Amino acid sequence: MQDSKLYTLIGIITVVLFGAAYGATVIYSTTVRSEMASSTPAIATYNNPGYGISFDYPSEDLLEEHEDVGVDTITITDVLGEAGKISITPFKEDVKILTTARVHKDLPNLVLQDVKDAYVALTVPALTFTDVGTDGVSSQEVWFVHGGYLYQISTRSTATMLQKQILDSLKLPEPTLDSSVLAGDNGS
Repeated sequence: MQDSKLYTLIGIITVVLFGAAYGATVIYSTTVRSEMASSTPAIATYNNPGYGISFDYPSEDLLEEHEDVGVDTITITDVLGEAGKISITPFKEDVKILTTARVHKDLPNLVLQDVKDAYVALTVPALTFTDVGTDGVSSQEVWFVHGGYLYQISTRSTATMLQKQILDSLKLPEPTLDSSVLAGDNGS
């Protein structure tokens, strides 16, 4: 009789433990799925009608536009600091495909690592590379010429998801004969 009570007690304890383990697994699994869903960042879309470009970026990041003589820059800052920037510079040369040699013409000391040819917006040839800055901080670079402008997309090496998000959503204008119209340059 004592053996059957012992077996019954062991059976009850086993059922309770398995039930608790199953319940904990369901709660953990639901919590992890919920945290993953809530950690997926909301998306914002940057649109610049002057250049005719748009792209997506995480809405919790800060996006700022900076105008300077000869270059406009869009910076994206996350909790770690500057995550990326896009510099847009007038480029009046008849260059359709940017090459390492052409980059070194203006920046002879720039060290380009892991150089690859790629395409942005499906049809625009681009040069991608890693730049190890003079401060030792590396960045992922995507440079291309389109519609009379040089675009330089630079992201912190740890911000690869930001670069992917920008490149996957990047929309560029169709090239025009007079690209100065895109920037709103009325000649004054």
